[in-house]
Amino acid sequence: MRDRRARGNEAKRPVIDSGSVVQRGSGPVIARGPFRHGPIRGGPIQGDSVRGGPVRRGGGAGAVKFLILLGLLGGGYYAAGIYREKIVETLPQAYPVLKAIGIEVAEPLGYGLSVESRADRVRDENQQWVIYVRGKITNKLDRRTAVPRLQITVTSKNARPVVWTLLPELASLAPGQETAFQSRYNTPFALIDLRAQIKFVKR
Repeated sequence: MRDRRARGNEAKRPVIDSGSVVQRGSGPVIARGPFRHGPIRGGPIQGDSVRGGPVRRGGGAGAVKFLILLGLLGGGYYAAGIYREKIVETLPQAYPVLKAIGIEVAEPLGYGLSVESRADRVRDENQQWVIYVRGKITNKLDRRTAVPRLQITVTSKNARPVVWTLLPELASLAPGQETAFQSRYNTPFALIDLRAQIKFVKR
C-alpha cells in the first residue's frame, strides 16, 4: 500500500521543464518551454523548405514571352532577307538598317540624293496647255554619287496620271552639290490640282 501511495504522490508532483533539445544546424539547441508536436500555425518560415506539395514558380510565362519575341524577330529577319530588294526600292532609308543587321543588299538607285519639285499648269506660245515640272537634286552623302534617270509622274483630279522620264544634265554630283532640272508635257486640256512625284530609274 505504501508503495502505491508513494507512486501516486510522485505522479501528482509538478514536472519541471528543463527544455527540449532540438537538433538544428551544427549542434543541439535548447528550446525553453514545452515542445509541441505537430504543424506550426502561421505558415512556413521564409527560407525553409516546404514538404508535401509542389512549389509554384513564376518563370514559365516570361520564358514563353521571350520565345514568342524571338520567333517574331527571326521571322522579320527572314522576311527582310527575302524581300530586301523590294524594301530598299520602296523605302531607300531602309538600306543602312539592313546593312547594319547583316543583310546584303545592293545600294538603291539615287541613294543619298534628295529631290525637290513642283508642277504647274501653263499655256505655251501656241496657247496649248502644258504641264511644267521643275526642281533640283542635291547630294546629301559625303562622297560623289551617280544621278539616275528621273521618272516623273503627275497626278490631277480630272485626268489619269501622266508619266514620262527625264535625263538630268549631270551624271554625278559631288558631296553637297546640287543640279536643277525642268521638263514639260503637253496635255489636250487643263489639269486641276497637279501633284508631281519623282522616282529614280536606270539610265
